[in-house]
Amino acid sequence: MTTNKHFYRAFGMGITSDIEMKELTKSNQISDVSIMRADLIDEWFHIKPGNRRFLVSEEELFFEIKNVGVFRVRGGQTILYDPFPMIENRQLKLFLLGTCMGAILMQRKVLPLHGSAVIIGGLAYAVVGESGAGKSTLARALMKRGYKLISDDILPIQFKEGVPYITSSYAQQKLWVESLDLFKMDTEPYESIMARETKYNVPAGHHFYDGEVELAGIFELSKSERTDITLIEINGLQTFPVLFQHTYRKSFLERMGLTEWHFNVTAQLAASVQIYKLNRPQHKITAEELADYVTKTAQKERSSYAKAK
Repeated sequence: MTTNKHFYRAFGMGITSDIEMKELTKSNQISDVSIMRADLIDEWFHIKPGNRRFLVSEEELFFEIKNVGVFRVRGGQTILYDPFPMIENRQLKLFLLGTCMGAILMQRKVLPLHGSAVIIGGLAYAVVGESGAGKSTLARALMKRGYKLISDDILPIQFKEGVPYITSSYAQQKLWVESLDLFKMDTEPYESIMARETKYNVPAGHHFYDGEVELAGIFELSKSERTDITLIEINGLQTFPVLFQHTYRKSFLERMGLTEWHFNVTAQLAASVQIYKLNRPQHKITAEELADYVTKTAQKERSSYAKAK
């Protein structure tokens, strides 16, 4: 049987896949990563110890997602998958472009942060935070002002000549129905995410930037019992727990043998960009106000950046 091959670029890599992925940008770039179907299920159920769903080593990540399938990620180059019966490609892609791609980046020693990032004044600003903090909603508010989205969900960060850069992932956001309502967007055109019927894949369209941009700042967005918004600079040792907490799939680091690497790269990142804690009221819609804080802070940072140059 002949398998169709699809060629894309994302996360700074050329990707070959036997599944069509409209989320990604088509490309003739030389393949760095291959995604293909393989027989994994029998092996998985033969070797997995107890009820563990993730087997992690320095060489590979081997795991099962209940009611979806079994996945194996090897050497920063190969993603294999074996779906359970009656599984749709959209369900597979949630994990192929999520957990699997996060593992690929770690294996290639590219720092994956969990958040959204937009470009303001030619520089990238990342928004990280716990699930439900409003990262993607804030990014959408900034996009409505004309700023470009460079990455959502996984933020690939690497250094070039001592300068941190963030690379585009795919031209899509994951937004809850409450966020769509906030921006007066109908849910009908969008596909809901598996097991999250009120969360949708929303294409970024012309608001997406495909490429790499210097990272200038990171905002940790969190909910607060206060009734106002607060912005606090985070410096010194306080930066380490922030960057660790918001590393994508951080639970893999130790078993992958990447603890020392992660400490060193986050120390370098903390020394290169300003990190802020942005607190928002828990029971109030503040997306536009938060966008004001981010843009004003970015403008100040840009002025300092220009003077330093």
